[in-house]
Order: sequence, then C-alpha cells, then structure tokens
Amino acid sequence: MIEVQDVPFDDNYHLIDVPIFNVCPAGGFGELSIYGTTLMGSTDVTNHIIQLESAENALFDFGHIDLYIAPEAEQLFWQPMLDWMIAHSHQGFVFGK
Repeated sequence: MIEVQDVPFDDNYHLIDVPIFNVCPAGGFGELSIYGTTLMGSTDVTNHIIQLESAENALFDFGHIDLYIAPEAEQLFWQPMLDWMIAHSHQGFVFGK
C-alpha cells in the first residue's frame, strides 16, 4: 500500500488555468505524469505519452534524452508539440517572441 503524504508544493496547482501540453516518454514517467495535470485548474489539458514498447519493457522505451536525440523525435515529439502550439495560437498566445 502506498502511503500518501501532503506536500506543500502542489497547494496552488488549482490556480493554474492555462492550456497544458503534457509530454512524457513512457521510458520516463509516462502515464504517471498525467496525475499532475489533474491537479491543475486548466480545463484544456492534452497528454501526449510517447510509448514504443510494452509496459514490461518500459526500461527500454523512448526516454527523456530521446526527445532530443532519437531519429524519430521530430515525428513523435517536435511535430505534435508544434501542432498543439499552432492549434492553441488562436487563444491569444504568441509563440516564438
């Protein structure tokens, strides 16, 4: 059984109400990263978990450094990130300035 402890760093997460694009490689925190987005006040949350292997092989799956150096990083990470940013640019956010 996991013991849950109250921690102070998440006390104000509910005040965060900007669009959130949660990207996490399955070889990193993967699905576990989704929990943090449920604490936010945002109703616009996109979770993008990059998983290439089965759960049993998570140790060998796409990892944090792969976001930058993997041959398929452009199609698995960078293009989805750009697409999300473009889709949200109508909301008054300006990227790249």
